Amino acid sequence: MARETWPEDPETAVRVVRCESTSGQHPATYSLDAENAGPMQLNKRTWADYFRDKYGWKWADVAGVNGLATHFAAAREIWARAGGSFSPWSCWR
Repeated sequence: MARETWPEDPETAVRVVRCESTSGQHPATYSLDAENAGPMQLNKRTWADYFRDKYGWKWADVAGVNGLATHFAAAREIWARAGGSFSPWSCWR
């Protein structure tokens, strides 16, 4: 799904997902109580209210617990807000 979300830079997208959450396989990836959640490890404190207010998305949706489409749409928006850069993620380089 990372490749489809970032067709302009699929290799970096896959690298970020692998580094951030072991490709979504890390046991804590989908913990709603964690500081960061989902395959792209989106920060709850920074983004939960933003996506709830803008789109009505619950944190469980943004975190990928209820499926990955909303999670990757949220990550794509974060990427776009960063000027089309993976710089919000610690694993981007």
